[in-house]
Amino acid sequence: ELVYSKNFKSNMISPKLYAKYITDDFQNISFVNDDNVTETYVDNIGKVWEYGLGFNYALKLTEWWMMNGYMSVYNKIIESQPTQGAATGENQQKVSFQINTNSVMTFFKTWNYFMFVNYNSPNISYQRTTSRDLLWIVGIEKELFKNAKLQVMYFPPYTRKFRFQQSETKTPELYDSWKGEVNVDYLFAIQFSYTFSTGKKVNKLDRNVDYDSDGNKSLF
Repeated sequence: ELVYSKNFKSNMISPKLYAKYITDDFQNISFVNDDNVTETYVDNIGKVWEYGLGFNYALKLTEWWMMNGYMSVYNKIIESQPTQGAATGENQQKVSFQINTNSVMTFFKTWNYFMFVNYNSPNISYQRTTSRDLLWIVGIEKELFKNAKLQVMYFPPYTRKFRFQQSETKTPELYDSWKGEVNVDYLFAIQFSYTFSTGKKVNKLDRNVDYDSDGNKSLF
């Protein structure tokens, strides 16, 4: 991978270009045995290529608004060989992307408004495609007094259903779909946190200092 980082004022950006190549990659393999029962085991499936672009950032857009996160887009190519789950090898390919963003706005010094967004588009592994819904959370944080904070977080409505994971398996002889979701009109959470500042101070390490023949310090 090739990474470049740039700091300017109170901001940081860091684009990344990467490529990953794996031989004899091991992943889950599903097949239907002679008794018509689905079995899943782990085996070497072949070669996997993945290459893409990533972007880390921490931006101070105004005196009261900060944003940081990560985003990427990548292409995955799976070159599989014949296995018990597939009589012949097959190639799979899919372009995917992911976004993870956190935004914080500060009002009246002790009030913070924040928003968190996370999304992974459908991505592939051997025989499988996994996906999930967009997750976003909004909330308000208030500093009550020194070392104490109160957070109220709200999960906006998802038309009654939020899919946190879905897996779809396809082979010439097998199709399987699994979906995990929750039914909810709305959801909110309240969190109180307090940071204790009491305790004993950590003593410094007592190390002897010696000088070598060149006058350099050495610790032992």
